[in-house]
Amino acid sequence: MHAHRVGRRHPYDRADERRGPRDVDPAAPFVDLQRTAGNRAVAGLLASSDSNPTVQRAGAGRGIITLGDVEITRFGAQIHGLPTGGERPVAPNVLPALLADDVEAAYKTTGEARLASIGGGPTPVAGPQSGHTPTGPIASFPGWFSTLQNALIASTEWRQDKEELAQNLLEEYAIKRFAVAYGGDERKIPPTIRVYAQYIGRSTSNTKAAERAGLPSSRDMGGKEGAKLWCAAAGSNAVIKAVTSLGLTFATNQTEWLLRPPVPEVNLPDAPVKHLIEPGDQVSYIGGGAPAVGGHTTTAITASQGEGSVFVHASGNAGGGASGSVRLSSSKPRMVPPKAIGQADYATKSPASLGALADAIWVYTIVRYSQLWDDLGKIDLKAPGVWSTTAGAAFLRKYKLRPKTLTP
Repeated sequence: MHAHRVGRRHPYDRADERRGPRDVDPAAPFVDLQRTAGNRAVAGLLASSDSNPTVQRAGAGRGIITLGDVEITRFGAQIHGLPTGGERPVAPNVLPALLADDVEAAYKTTGEARLASIGGGPTPVAGPQSGHTPTGPIASFPGWFSTLQNALIASTEWRQDKEELAQNLLEEYAIKRFAVAYGGDERKIPPTIRVYAQYIGRSTSNTKAAERAGLPSSRDMGGKEGAKLWCAAAGSNAVIKAVTSLGLTFATNQTEWLLRPPVPEVNLPDAPVKHLIEPGDQVSYIGGGAPAVGGHTTTAITASQGEGSVFVHASGNAGGGASGSVRLSSSKPRMVPPKAIGQADYATKSPASLGALADAIWVYTIVRYSQLWDDLGKIDLKAPGVWSTTAGAAFLRKYKLRPKTLTP
């Protein structure tokens, strides 16, 4: 996929199957998006352009297809419009933008030093070991991040001055990357995402070591040693911790609230590709290597919409560790499942029996926690007595929450 400025005739404007990337006019501003991490190249192209760039890609036997304008939004780079030539829409991968070059370089140096301090760590392996997600590269994230995360997950040790420092670096870097979409304001990142960032790299292999050192462990998210199928528990624990961090608790029974949260839920037929996944949404899918009935439950960190789009997410019972880990990952491309598969099938039948694919996912439920966090962002949390204000009280009523009672 490539981007160039509009406003002049370009070789790619002709649907000629014989032409390709080698035939691009060298005078035209050109960015190879396939080889670019994040959205910085698109953002730079926009900033230097007098007009919006267009995005084009090879058309799988139909020549060159021109997509719509590129727009930088809080979700990243969005490509608008439909391709010509009768093909299905191609949605962009809306991934976190990189930091400044010097900042990225500094994090890489520190990350490699942290890796050396814990013994180097294993080479990343593509594919699940334990848990429900692959352990390979993360879309738009640098290799040092994936390598360090894998090393921590595999470690049976957990020391304050080594593994904990390494985990803190993963958290710090991830939060700064996520915050780019919010103008650098980390407070605007959905609270559940901030919770997950505190636990990425922790696993069931190092739970006991971390607890002996008095440090957080994957148990806090539902991943005790020997735990099974705890991705949904991790999602619930992220919500509990996020609500608690606001000084709030549930106004109704906690278990009932989590089973039926007061936010919209999207199921079939819109969930697989049609509906927009937004940061903070809880997303359940099968495929992508998740073997268990029900597939995998994640919390989305980036937005995604359309067939072929992917999203960065965090989850528990992810790949690695004795019986899963808390991991930052990226999904396989979203695809449309066979129409014969009903909503109940996802909860009662194995992905293998449904014909789920290892290189794609079928999203079947989106719990739109993003709505809750968007509404929270409209409230001035620094206001005195915020939960007694009109806006604060309305938020509590809408989402069935209440301030925590302070113990004397």
